[in-house]
This record gives sequence, C-alpha cells and structure tokens, in this order.
Amino acid sequence: RVTHPTLSPNNNTFTFLQVTIFSKTYCPFCTKTKGLFQSLEEDAMILELDVRPDGAAIQAELAKMTGQRSVPNVFVNGQHVGGNDDTH
Repeated sequence: RVTHPTLSPNNNTFTFLQVTIFSKTYCPFCTKTKGLFQSLEEDAMILELDVRPDGAAIQAELAKMTGQRSVPNVFVNGQHVGGNDDTH
C-alpha cells in the first residue's frame, strides 16, 4: 500500500512512516525505488515533490537535513537511508 500524504515541513521536522520516499513523478530512479518497496509489500509514504506547491521547500529542507539534494530521498524508521543506489 502506498500513501500520498499532504504534509509540509514544520519547524524543520517531518513526520515519517516506516518507509518514506521523497520522489518526483518523472524520475526513473524514483520509479525504481518505489517499485522495490512495492515488491517487498512495504507500506510507504510517497511525497511527489514535483506536484506539490511546497515541493521545492521540502527538497531544500531535506538537503539541509541530509546533505542529499537529489531524489529519491529515502527514510526508513525515520533514519535517512539515501537514494536509489543506497536502497538496492
């Protein structure tokens, strides 16, 4: 199951599910990462940053938090895992 929440950065923090993927709809690496978690039947919260009005702000905050500017940007149990290469 995949959820598409409506949340935004709040005081430099985010609420994470067990698996949270910050993504963009047109990104082939994001598609691969989302497919991995779907194949594992893991519930994932997916935020498609390119279709959200606050997507650029979220991506900028993630860069400050993790040092990673690219997507996908994956968190498991609230811990930053990294991008597509880091999840496979």
